[in-house]
Amino acid sequence: MLKKAVLATLGALTLTKEKSQEWVDQLVKRGEIAKEEAPDFLKQLVKRGDEARIEFDRRITLAVKKFSESMDFATKSDLDQLRKEMERLSKKVEKMSRVGAKRSRNAAK
Repeated sequence: MLKKAVLATLGALTLTKEKSQEWVDQLVKRGEIAKEEAPDFLKQLVKRGDEARIEFDRRITLAVKKFSESMDFATKSDLDQLRKEMERLSKKVEKMSRVGAKRSRNAAK
C-alpha cells in the first residue's frame, strides 16, 4: 500500500520533458505565455520538477528511517557485527572442543 502511494505521488511530481513541452505548447496556443517565453518557462518547469523529486526523495528517506528506527529493526551494521561475533564464538567453541578431546585421549592413556 505504501509502495502504491509513493508511486502515485512520484507520478504526480514527475512530468516527462515531452509532457511538459506539450503543456507549455498548450499555454502558448491559448496565449497564456508568449512563444518567446516558452523555452525558459519549460526549463523552469523541469528544474522545479527535479527539485520537487529531490525533496520528495529526501522526505521519504527520512520518513522510512524514522519508521524503521521506531520499529527497532536490526541494521546491516548490527547484523554484520552479530555475524562476526558468531564466527568468533564458533572458533572458540571449536578450539575448546579440540582441547577437550585431546585431554580425554590423554586421560584415557
